[in-house]
Amino acid sequence: VTTTYFDYGYWTKDKDGNTVHQKITEVPGATKSTHALKYDVHYWSKDAKPLVNGSAFIQIVPSVNPLTLKKGDTFEIQVLKDGKPYANAPLIRDLINDMTGESMADENGKATITVASDGLNVVGVEVAFPTDIKGEQNKYFSALSFIIYPEE
Repeated sequence: VTTTYFDYGYWTKDKDGNTVHQKITEVPGATKSTHALKYDVHYWSKDAKPLVNGSAFIQIVPSVNPLTLKKGDTFEIQVLKDGKPYANAPLIRDLINDMTGESMADENGKATITVASDGLNVVGVEVAFPTDIKGEQNKYFSALSFIIYPEE
């Protein structure tokens, strides 16, 4: 299992509508800024146990190692925010083939997912939260990814 965390930094619209790679407080006349953060857990081995990373802001935890499944199988996930169930988390069930296939987790952050394809599968959560600075938000994208090899 690998985890990847990537901080894209701050992206702010200046007074002319151009996007610049700076904080809102550094751009005169700016009204909107996003701090983009991404996190992914990728499964490489069928022997790995489902990972819970207590330091991840948002994480998708599978009930079983998804590499033990086949295309069309279903499994349960739970979305955690700050290590606790994230009620009604917005889900993108198949980020590779259907980014419009959005739904929501239940009140316990749980949802049933179908293994979408032979090959790369990515389940995602993307959500933004305002910060204490007017016009600024932190936008989080968290993913669960795995590759199904049909010949195995």
